[in-house]
Amino acid sequence: MLALVWPHNPGSAAQLVFFAIGALSMVLSAIVARSYTALCLTAFLWLGLWLKFIVHLFYLPALIEPIGEFDGSVGQYDLVMLASGIAFCATALAFLMAPMLRLSTITLGLGAANLSNRFVWSQFWTYLALLGLCIGIALLNIKLGIFQVGIAPLTILPKPGNALISLFLTTGYFFVLSYFILCDRVKGNSLVVGVITLIFCAALMSSSLLSRGVVVFHLMAVLLALAGIAWQQRTGRALLLLVGALILSGAAVFATVRNVEDGREVGYAPKSEVIARLPIAGLSSAPNSTPSAGVVNNSDAVGGTNKATARTTFRTAVEAAIKLHAEEKSGTGKVISELALRRWLGVEGAMVAAGNKSNSPALLASMLSERSAIGQTSQYQHLAGSPYVLLNGKQFQFATLPGPVGTFLFGGSVIYVFFGMLVLCLLAMAMEKLSQVLGQNVFVTCFVAVFAANSVAQFGLTPLSQLPQIGYMLVLLLGFWGARLIAPHVAGTPLRHLVPALPRRAEGG
Repeated sequence: MLALVWPHNPGSAAQLVFFAIGALSMVLSAIVARSYTALCLTAFLWLGLWLKFIVHLFYLPALIEPIGEFDGSVGQYDLVMLASGIAFCATALAFLMAPMLRLSTITLGLGAANLSNRFVWSQFWTYLALLGLCIGIALLNIKLGIFQVGIAPLTILPKPGNALISLFLTTGYFFVLSYFILCDRVKGNSLVVGVITLIFCAALMSSSLLSRGVVVFHLMAVLLALAGIAWQQRTGRALLLLVGALILSGAAVFATVRNVEDGREVGYAPKSEVIARLPIAGLSSAPNSTPSAGVVNNSDAVGGTNKATARTTFRTAVEAAIKLHAEEKSGTGKVISELALRRWLGVEGAMVAAGNKSNSPALLASMLSERSAIGQTSQYQHLAGSPYVLLNGKQFQFATLPGPVGTFLFGGSVIYVFFGMLVLCLLAMAMEKLSQVLGQNVFVTCFVAVFAANSVAQFGLTPLSQLPQIGYMLVLLLGFWGARLIAPHVAGTPLRHLVPALPRRAEGG
């Protein structure tokens, strides 16, 4: 692959070689880490930084996401490759440190108990009731618009109603179903019913949230868990369950993406009309032009001090957005391929930072301390020249993301990139380890691993706003741990091992 892009490299050969070596070191060290987080994060960073950059040079020079004032000079391309390569090396170092810090979670030994194919009717009624609960909450969210991606809440319930509904849709249902799958595993029941229910609910929640990513990330956790079981047991039944879940997950992703696209045609209709009018309403240089409904005319304040440059940047970005919107209507397969590469964030954030002339520790500190709020746009949207700043923030909540490399590069030195990535990776693996200790459930561990890896890969946009979500995750882990203690037979631990024996009354006393 490196040989293919060598003639197309706009930067120095040395930086391209360092970039490639860093990517390779990250991939190899992920194997040593024996961590689900390491595997997921490697896939996310490799896709967003390495593969996307290579495809950009060799096949698709036009990028969908905005790149700010990046001008494509040799120096700026070199800085992108240098920062990305250093991020790869820092990630590799964190992965190598994982076994020494006891952060590894993937065991290499055989499992103690093989999977069973025993089916009992209590399983059917249990999962049917859970499925009914999930369907009811998902439909309630669709009806009331409590929490949907990109749209401000249409209904505000008494506190903490919105937070609880959002938590159940994005995380809670997975923990509840994982708990009952653990029950089946300990009791020797088949996992097939639980896994099918989990896959169906992932697609259901993703459709309710109008999110194409939820179903992908949640099913990734399911498949990772089943792959871990298959690796430990090395039995035909475990492998068959994994293959069946893989096929069913593929069908669920395809159907969900199509369903979400249809839902967005209705929910995002005002946004689509606004975007279609942006080159005239938001960017027109005519003195009497008036922004259309839903548009905030911030073109003078975005993309630098040069008004003409700002308009040109936004016009290019909006044209790309309109083109993408048209392409997404062409077919579900086209949408999935776009999401897998062109829409997955990574190298664009590094390009924005490489082209920014005001990078400094103060700017980095300001971005890290920034909080999100309805009606406000983040600093990065202005630095990147994102067309989303022209939308009414009280109606729509869209943003382009910088990613960790771009975020730390705004500090003005690649040193921030190295230590920032090192700390983030270690914290992500520590969170996965905590989930393993508290949950003792491979499905929960893999869910937390995907969540932690995705949080690192998408880091940078108002990071303080992620703290409540991490807090919710910790609360759920503690709740899962408490549930195992309350019902110790589910975890396979006899009650007498957890509760001290009471002194017996003497005979005849």
